[in-house]
Amino acid sequence: MNLFHYDPAQFTSFLLTLFRISIVLFLLPFFGGQNIPKMFKAAMMLVITLCVWPRLSFPGTLLPGNIWDIAIMFAGEMILGLVMSMMVNFLFVAVQTGGQIIGFHMGLTMVNVMDPITGTSEAASAHFLYMVTMLVFLS
Repeated sequence: MNLFHYDPAQFTSFLLTLFRISIVLFLLPFFGGQNIPKMFKAAMMLVITLCVWPRLSFPGTLLPGNIWDIAIMFAGEMILGLVMSMMVNFLFVAVQTGGQIIGFHMGLTMVNVMDPITGTSEAASAHFLYMVTMLVFLS
C-alpha cells in the first residue's frame, strides 16, 4: 500500500523545478537584493514552485535515475543561473553607468540619491534610469 503516493521521479522533477526557481529568486537583481528578507524569498520560492511544477511539460520519468547525472543537472542549472544573473547585472550596471554619464553632462552630479539595494549614493538620472530598467525587466 502506497500511503502518500510517493514517486521518486516526480520528486526529482519537483527538486529540479525548485532549484531553477530558487536561482532566479536569489540571484536576479530585484529579488536578489538585501531589501527582501530571505525567509520571505524562501516561502515565495516554495509557493511559485508548487504553482508551476504541476504544469510542466516534462514528466519525472524522463529524468535520469543516477545520482551523478542528477548532480550534473543541478550543476548545469547553477551555471545557467549564474550566467543569467551576471548578464542581467551587467545590463543594469551599464544602465547606471549611462545614467551617471548623462547626469554629468547635464550638470546633475551634485544631486545624489541613496540606492537602498546597493547602499551607494548615485546620481538622480542614474537612479531614474535604473528604476525604469527594473520596471521594464519585471514587466
